[in-house]
Amino acid sequence: MRITPILHAKLLFFVAFLLTGRQSTAQISGPGPRVEVDHVHLGSTIVDLLSHQGVEGRLRFVNLHDNENTSVEAAVPILWETGGEMLEIRHTGRRNVKFVLGGKTYEFDPNRIFSAAGVMNTLVKNGGTSSAAEKIVFDFGRHILGEIKADSLHPVVALHNNTEAEYSILTYQPGADYAADAASVHVVPERDPDDFFFVTYRPHFELLSAGGFNVVLQNNTEVTDDGSLSVYCGMHGIPYVNVEAQQGHLREQRQMLAFLVKVLNADDP
Repeated sequence: MRITPILHAKLLFFVAFLLTGRQSTAQISGPGPRVEVDHVHLGSTIVDLLSHQGVEGRLRFVNLHDNENTSVEAAVPILWETGGEMLEIRHTGRRNVKFVLGGKTYEFDPNRIFSAAGVMNTLVKNGGTSSAAEKIVFDFGRHILGEIKADSLHPVVALHNNTEAEYSILTYQPGADYAADAASVHVVPERDPDDFFFVTYRPHFELLSAGGFNVVLQNNTEVTDDGSLSVYCGMHGIPYVNVEAQQGHLREQRQMLAFLVKVLNADDP
């Protein structure tokens, strides 16, 4: 989902903390949640971090893949109605981020950058690495964690989309590719297996299962450290929920988000 036109923009420059180069922040106003844009330099490449700010609320949404736009479209009305913030990575419209450093192009999956092992592996997998590139990507991951205020008191809600039959709750069932990463799996036969929640906190697993949704509980002690946000949150005791739906399943993802927000707000002390 793209926000146009820009009715008002204010540009502030400041030295980037933990990142190479400089950042700038622009504010966009218009219908819906207020949006602030943070232009982050990775080497000589700019990646935009959009912060959608609804009415005041404790929920922190994050969209890490620029090609998973159904999830953004589903979340914006939720922010407007019930509050919270959403951080969205925007660059080329593709899943992976590419950046140029010292004349060389590097590429990484932005959901594989929240551990040192994840950073190295995603760079190697996508064409090659260097110590300088790893530092930039690792620091970018830490910058994102700071922006979404990842801590044990604020649930992190990740927004993802998948494609038909490539990744679903079925990949976590016994004998499937990611079975070892799951502590519990709740499958609802009437629901599309591509539409499911992935959580790190058992009470959320139980509440969402009782609500009639497909849900996976991450095995926080045995899960593979692939550098993903769910693994980072599991290791640090941070409640995390991935609202995963097939691309184009807007109605289903809105239903999932509405129920999740109701559950999480009811759990707010």
